[in-house]
Order: sequence, then structure tokens, then C-alpha cells
Amino acid sequence: MSEQHKISPSATGNPVTSVLRRSTRAVLFALLLSLVTSLLMLVPPLYMINIFNKVLLSHSYSTLFGISVAAIIGVSLYVVFDFFRSKIFLLTGTWLGQQLNENLLEAGLGRSLRGKGNISETLRDIGDLRQFVSGQNISAGMEVLWSPIFFLALFILHPVYFTVALAGAAVLVVLAIANEILVRKPTAEAKHLALVAYNDLGDALRNAEVIEGMGLMRHVLQRWRRANDQTIRTSQVAEQRASQVRSISRGIQFVGQMSIIAAGAYLVVQGEVIAATLVAAMMISGRALQPFGSVISSWREWVNARAVLQRLNALVAEDLKKRPRSTMPLPRPSGQLDVDRLVFAAPGAPQPIIRNVSFSVQPGEFVAIIGPSAAGKSTLAKLLVGVWAPTAGSIRLDGHDVYTWNRDDFGQYVGYLPQQVELFSGTVRENISRLTEAPAPKVIEAAKRAGVHAMIGRFPHGYDTDVGTFGAKLTGGQSQRIGLARALFGNPPFLVLDEPDASLDMEGQQSLVSALEDAKANGSTSLVVSHRSALIKLADRIIVMREGTIERIARPDDLLFDERGFIGVKGQGRRGGHLVGMGGRS
Repeated sequence: MSEQHKISPSATGNPVTSVLRRSTRAVLFALLLSLVTSLLMLVPPLYMINIFNKVLLSHSYSTLFGISVAAIIGVSLYVVFDFFRSKIFLLTGTWLGQQLNENLLEAGLGRSLRGKGNISETLRDIGDLRQFVSGQNISAGMEVLWSPIFFLALFILHPVYFTVALAGAAVLVVLAIANEILVRKPTAEAKHLALVAYNDLGDALRNAEVIEGMGLMRHVLQRWRRANDQTIRTSQVAEQRASQVRSISRGIQFVGQMSIIAAGAYLVVQGEVIAATLVAAMMISGRALQPFGSVISSWREWVNARAVLQRLNALVAEDLKKRPRSTMPLPRPSGQLDVDRLVFAAPGAPQPIIRNVSFSVQPGEFVAIIGPSAAGKSTLAKLLVGVWAPTAGSIRLDGHDVYTWNRDDFGQYVGYLPQQVELFSGTVRENISRLTEAPAPKVIEAAKRAGVHAMIGRFPHGYDTDVGTFGAKLTGGQSQRIGLARALFGNPPFLVLDEPDASLDMEGQQSLVSALEDAKANGSTSLVVSHRSALIKLADRIIVMREGTIERIARPDDLLFDERGFIGVKGQGRRGGHLVGMGGRS
């Protein structure tokens, strides 16, 4: 169980199935231990019968001592084997969680990037499955499998005992089926509503500044309360039905034991059995019926575990539809970029966001990407670094597809700064070094190239300053500049920066210009989305985008600028008599 490695979906088809299959030996061993513990649970009733048959009739202390020692050994063995069985489930659950986290986090991240959910849902599902396996739920299920041993023991004592216990078990099985029918739908619906409610609340609270600044907390809470109340109502329906079935099942178990006592008393009076069998049958029947009651009591956990497996399998099935990533490391690229007939359409969107975009960038070239809002600039930036897969066409860096390029390998060659910069929880050093244990000189080099070394020196603890969740302890400009240092870390040959100057003051803009000049001097290929003339004028070429297509590719000298940025093409004046705005999300 100590083996830890990532399972390739392409090699196994379904990593969830593969991980479950690899845990089969542990489950089979636990099943064997469950058989042994079930047999050892016959020790107390056998002890009772021998006390009546041998000790009370023979008045032999040595017989009493011998039988008692044997019973103590049997009970001790039961304790040991039951402990090992619980330990197996605990270790299996922990291993299962580790393996699924290793194999499904990337799939969950991909779903989150496609806007189809939150990666926390996947983590929560894996945690629920781990807790289910680590608990006593599967043990109860296994004990149901070995319950025929106890029914056979009751039959040996007398067929009447067997018949009464079997009737009780049949009623409990019917209750289990009824419980499944009554609880499954509202439980699944409540789980779905809870996920939606908490995701909506989490998304809303990420806009904490807007909520606090505009006094929207009451409205956010009202919206969440409505969703949560619906979740609670649906959950109460499922819980009420399950509680009713549990109560009835406990009553059936009590009635079963009482029936065994009544039947035993009748048989003793009739002289068909000795009194010892009455006590033994009562103990054995309780053990025979107990697993059925336990399964019914934990049925909600079984239903939830099945739903978790269905969601994880659906996640894997969705992930397998993606173009597979390569596992082959590639050499450091020179920076030759070729975009060929690129098309990208978001799932469910009426029309493509990017349409038939083609261009090439030579190694060491600096290309600016400009255009109005909703032109597709940020979408193109995400496609250039392989965040999303093209719907059609290709993006190749030194001849290799950037999307299928192994992510761990590709990451060391690319510097990416998204439009919305979010830092990792941790220190400034950890953020710049991309969460690696990089040596201090390498971190400082990236900070100096980004022009933030002096700024970091003014922080309370310098490079060891905690930036807070998503960089909450820093200003927007500080976060953006540290994000730039992170992009420049390791001197990557390929840079993609999406509006890196959006939150910068004059000092920050000057540092950014210097960083891009330095990157160009070092031979890095740079593509920068911007609307600031200071950056645009540094570019070797400028790609002007509009409505998802390339309107033109020009040189800075061919375009007109004012203090607000690009305003038109020389010889044509302002396009259509209007400014071509550069700002906004695209």
C-alpha cells in the first residue's frame, strides 16, 4: 500500500477503476479476517452451552477452568483479528485517498478551467470516499456475507430457531430495499443542492471587496439562505425516511430476539432442547441479525459512496475525452511559435471565441496583442500556454503542440501572467519560485529582472513575508509585480503576459518595460496583451484583434497612438471615427 505513483489514464482507461482494482488484495484479506472474526463470535454461545452441558453437570472445576481459558483465548483472538481488519480498512482508505488525489486532481482542475465545477468538489468527494472505506461500513457489509454461518448454527441448535431468525432477516432485507427506494432520490438531490449552494457562496465571497464596499452582505446571505433552506428541506425528507426505516429495523431486531426467546422457551418446555440452547440461540440470532441492521443504519453512507463513485467516474470519462498529454520531456525550446488556423469555442457557446487565427513568431521576437473588449485576447493568451485545448487548429512551440506538451516539463520553459493575478498562499519567495525549493540567488535574480527586489525589501519580512490568501495582504500592483517575477523566474524562453500593466503605477510600468527589454535581449519570445502605448511601441510587431479574428498585423510605426493607447492606422485615421478601446476582459 506504500507505492505512490500517478496512473496514466491512457494506460489504464479509468484511474478510479485501476485504483479500486489495486486495493482488491487488501479487501480480500479483510474479507478473510471477517470470516475468522465471524467464526470467533461463536465462542461466547459455545462457552455457554459447554458450561451448561459439562460444568454444571460434572461439577468439575478443572473443566470450568479449561473451558474458560479456551473461551478467553478465542475472544482475545477475535479482538486481535478485528483490530487488524479495522487497520486494513483505515490504511486502505488513506491509500485510496492519496492515489485518487494524485490521479484526479488534474482532471478536477481541467473541469474547473472549463467552468463546469469547482476542484473543491472533487477533493470533497475523494475525502468522503476515503472516510467511507476507513469506517465500519464495509465491515458491516462483509458480516452480512458471513451471516449464513450463524443461521447454520441456529439450524443445528434447532430448525425453529433458524426459521424465526430467517424470517427476521427477510423482513430486514425488505426494509433495506425500501430504504434504498425511499432515500436515494432525495439524498442525491440534497447533495447536489448543497454543492451548488456552497459553490455559489464561495464564488460570491471571492468578491469580498465589492460585498463590503457596497453593503451587499445581506443580499448575499439571503441568496445563500434560500438555497441552503431548500437543501435542508430536501435533506430532511431523506433523513426522516431513513430514520423511520432505522427505527422499524431496530424494532424488528428486538422482536426477533424476543421471538427466539419465546420459541426457545416453548422448545425447552416441550423437552426438545436443553435450556442452554435458549441462551445460545438468543446470542447467535442477535449476531445474525445485527449486520442487517447496521447496513440499514449506514445506508445513507452507502448511497453517498455510490454517488461519489459515479461522479468520479463521470469526471474521468470527461477527462478521457480530452486530447492526451505527452509524458515525453522535450529540450528547451528556442521560442519559435506557430499558430495555424486556430479555432476555439467554449462548450455551449453559440459561436467560436477565436476564429481562424494564424501567425508565427520568431525566437526572441516581442509581439503585442491589442484590440477592443471581447476581441479574444485573453482567450488567445490561455490557448498559447495550453490552459485550454483548441477546438481546431494548432499552436506549436518549436514544432510541438503546447497543449499536449507535458505540463511539468512545459512549465519550466514558459512564463505566464494571467489577467487576474492570484498568488498562492505562502511567502513572497515561495510565489516567485513557483512553490519550489529554488536557491535564493535564483529567486532574487527573477525579482531584480521584474524590478521588485527593492519593493520586497520594504516588506516587513522581505522575501519571507506572507502574502495571505490569494495575495490578500498585498495591493493589486504589488501582486501583479510579484506575479511578473514569478513569470520571469528561471529565465523562460517563452513569455505570455496578459495586461501585465493593468494595476501598475509609473514605477511599476517602468520596471515592466525594463523587464521586457531584458527578456528580449536574452532571446525570450514574448507575447504581451496590452493597451498602453509604452509597451506597444516596444514590440517588433503588433497583432490587432477584433471579434475573435486577426484584423491586421502591423509594425508600431504603422499605427497611431495617443496617451490612452492605440487609436488607428496611419493613413486611415481613427477607425470608423471611433477609438478602438483596449481595456476589459476578453
